[in-house]
Amino acid sequence: SGTLLWGEEYRAFAAISKQGEDEKKTGAETLRSLMLHFYDLFCTRKEFFLFVRDFDVFCHQEKVTPLELKDYDQNFIALRDLFGATGKRGALDGSLKQIDDFETIYFAFSRALLGLGEKLIAESALVPSDSHGNSDQQILALIDVLTGYLSR
Repeated sequence: SGTLLWGEEYRAFAAISKQGEDEKKTGAETLRSLMLHFYDLFCTRKEFFLFVRDFDVFCHQEKVTPLELKDYDQNFIALRDLFGATGKRGALDGSLKQIDDFETIYFAFSRALLGLGEKLIAESALVPSDSHGNSDQQILALIDVLTGYLSR
C-alpha cells in the first residue's frame, strides 16, 4: 500500500539525514543529499513515481476522503519535519538562508520533483516537446534550483 511505500522512503530519507549529522555535514550538504534521493529514486525505482501518480488518480476517481488517507499523510508530515530540521540546522550553521516558512518551500519543491519525475517516466510523450531534453539533467537542474535558492 501507499502507506508502506512512503514509510519505506521516509526511512531512507531519515537515514540520509542521520548520516549527514553523523558525518558533520552542513545543513546545505545534507539538504542536497536529501534532494538527490529523489533523483536516486528516479534512476532506480521508476515504479515509485508511477505508483504515486496512479494512486493519486485512483483516490480522485474513487473520491477517497482526506480522513481515509490520514495514515498515508503522516509520512508527508514526517518528511516535512525531517526536511524542516535540516533547514533549521543549515540556518544555524550558516550554510542555508533562514526561511520563516520552510514548509511552503518543502511542499513546493517536493511536489515539483515528484511531478517532474512522473512526467519524465511516462511511457510515451503526449506532445513532441515532452521528449526533448535529458531527463536526468532536468531533475538535477530542479535540485540545483532548490539548493541554490536556499544556500548562502
